[in-house]
Amino acid sequence: AGSAGELRGQLRRSASLHSDKCTVRFESNGGMSLEDVTAPYGELLPRPQDLIKSGWHIASWYTDYDLTEACDFETRPVGKNMVLCAAWEKN
Repeated sequence: AGSAGELRGQLRRSASLHSDKCTVRFESNGGMSLEDVTAPYGELLPRPQDLIKSGWHIASWYTDYDLTEACDFETRPVGKNMVLCAAWEKN
């Protein structure tokens, strides 16, 4: 068994590897801006409000800047700090 000091050090290292909160940033790609949100680790992220961009409507949110990995708000829990990028379709 280790000392209390060793145990506290192990707990600090463990906590730094896994935070219970994640920051989600929104890249609107030309639409109105959204504030960053803090989401609990392992929880589902609510779908953000619809953005406004004249002549366009929001098609989807993606977890990558290339808009290839769609964000599934209904089944994919937040597991890390992330950026969600908006994809637009012309009206």
